[in-house]
Amino acid sequence: IMYGARSQYHIGSFDGKGFVAESKKQIPMYYGDKCYASQTFNNTEKGSDGQPRRIQTMWQGGRLGQISLPNELTLHNTPLGLRLCMLPVKEIENLYTRSEKRDGLALKPDDANPLADMKGGLYDIDIEADLSEVKQLVLRIRGREIIVRADEKGLSIGKTMKIPGTRKLHLRVVVDNTSQDIYFGQHGLYYSPRMTPPHPDISVHLQVEGGAATFSRLRVHQLKSIWQ
Repeated sequence: IMYGARSQYHIGSFDGKGFVAESKKQIPMYYGDKCYASQTFNNTEKGSDGQPRRIQTMWQGGRLGQISLPNELTLHNTPLGLRLCMLPVKEIENLYTRSEKRDGLALKPDDANPLADMKGGLYDIDIEADLSEVKQLVLRIRGREIIVRADEKGLSIGKTMKIPGTRKLHLRVVVDNTSQDIYFGQHGLYYSPRMTPPHPDISVHLQVEGGAATFSRLRVHQLKSIWQ
């Protein structure tokens, strides 16, 4: 992977002297608000493929922003083709204080909020769902909505992030007091960060519209401060 400071990348080969791009166009590593000047390191233990993990951090959110979460980078075949994928490093689990596990949940449009008991404000939300019968999934976090639309073309969030050819959602959201990092798992898309002002509503609300959805994975973990 070869990328510049603004995180447009090429996939290619490197022989120790020269890089040959195999992707025809630059691929955006991030969507949404500003991300810049990322750095990576791999002096880690070996991962499942026998290679050290590649970890990335970057500056996000512009002049009033912050250093990002550490993300692990991997390369996968996705509905969009071969893509760089990222998810939070596994060490985030050290911050879990309470977890709600609702794997197998079948959620209908008029059902009560299945996450009503989560009121800590800082979250790691992990969702895998079949949206074949759904028009959209709405995840409202601390007063802000993430809307995933589903139709015969695939999935989309906003105007630019599109996942063609599938209605199976992989969604991960890490919520801090002033940001929400939104990962589309193995789809190879990352919306980061959504910088958000503090809000008196610190709840999580999940609903579907237009039909029922089955969640093969639905887990919400409340987080403690990294400084405690």
